[in-house]
Amino acid sequence: MSSKISSFERLGAAGRIASFSSYLYKGFFGNANEAYKRIYPSVKSTIQTYGRKSKEAESLLLLLADLAPKGAKRRNFTRRYISPLDGWERLPKDPNSIPFGYWY
Repeated sequence: MSSKISSFERLGAAGRIASFSSYLYKGFFGNANEAYKRIYPSVKSTIQTYGRKSKEAESLLLLLADLAPKGAKRRNFTRRYISPLDGWERLPKDPNSIPFGYWY
């Protein structure tokens, strides 16, 4: 009888851990993906209107770069999409299409 109770207790703890993990994932990664999806159209239209070297375009691109996780992924994201003048053209509409080494 006590082994059944401990099994249920383990399932309860696992469920709480899974729920907390899901909450953390949505809290950190979900917000970055949502922000990316909202900023992306502005980046495209701003660069097409004002040009890649404008202050507005630079600010929006830096904002996108700040959404990437700190460390190597942010450096990779910046090197691929922000630093080159034509890098913004490679930005996908959906942040889930960004390779793992560049995004969450």
